[in-house]
Amino acid sequence: VQSYNQTNNGANYLNEDWNLLLPNSYYLNKTDDLIYEKAYKGESKPVFPHLITKLKSDNNSDLLKNTPFGNTYTLDFAKALISNEKLGKNSTPDLICISLSSTDYVGHQFGPQSLEVMDTYLRLDRDLASFIAYLNQQIGEGNYTVFLTSDHGAAEHPYHLNDSCFYDTKVLFEHLKKRSLADFKKQLFIAESNDQLYIDEVALKPLDMCLAELNKWIEKEMKFEPSFLGSTPSNAGSNCYLPHQICEFVKNGYDAERSGQISLIFRAGCLPVMFKKGGTTHGSCYHYDTHVPFLLYGKGINHAEIVEKVAITDIAPTISNILGIAAPQSTIGSNLLKR
Repeated sequence: VQSYNQTNNGANYLNEDWNLLLPNSYYLNKTDDLIYEKAYKGESKPVFPHLITKLKSDNNSDLLKNTPFGNTYTLDFAKALISNEKLGKNSTPDLICISLSSTDYVGHQFGPQSLEVMDTYLRLDRDLASFIAYLNQQIGEGNYTVFLTSDHGAAEHPYHLNDSCFYDTKVLFEHLKKRSLADFKKQLFIAESNDQLYIDEVALKPLDMCLAELNKWIEKEMKFEPSFLGSTPSNAGSNCYLPHQICEFVKNGYDAERSGQISLIFRAGCLPVMFKKGGTTHGSCYHYDTHVPFLLYGKGINHAEIVEKVAITDIAPTISNILGIAAPQSTIGSNLLKR
């Protein structure tokens, strides 16, 4: 890592402007200047060509990760790492995990329907082809297994859907605090973060009220908000009255030491109010956030397409099966090669 960084290679990837890789007619969405895209600092409009060489002066080195060239840089480093660490050169298995995060940054900035996002994936496709060609040459075809997935999807921008569904959790939180003082003569709410409410359970105890009862009160107080679908205690269980899949996602994401005690659920397609200015985000329990690709390729993998639901937690037991070893003790997934 130190040797690679000393070459200052990162700066070299910002020495070319970002133009469309292919003719405009190839792209699914032909419109470049969408109202919900965010321009780079120093740009008047978020349109091609993006003059990266000129934008460098208005942006710091973080600019690289907000371009498709960040993925190229990451995979080029991975090649150098494999070579210098001599991965795959003996009978002991090696594992390298690579996070191609420029798709995330570009997606947040421009939205899933943008030319920028499609161009980023077209370029990533070629970068992955180059990386697989490198593995074939360096390690040998049939001597490695690759898995490729994603940590999340993304929401379409409400403006793209001719909608205007935005919510402001700060405003909602202040409303609940005000109503708490009015109804209970004490403040029950400590903080709000990531659509989760942190409750002062010491203050709650003298009221002889459990979290499930407080949750019912919250749902009643939030009825005025059109984007609000419902709420649930974050440890879910039998006190969750939302659709089963939503309850499962909330429960699986619960951490007793970190999570808020109550989770707020907003209706599909709604975004936090900050995204009125453009861009998009993720983090909901809906299909557009949770449906991601999961590809396996190489040694131990026969051609197949599985259309039923699988999970990212299936990766560990599947790879363990290919390696002929026991799955990790905390594994909750299943071996996909049994299908």
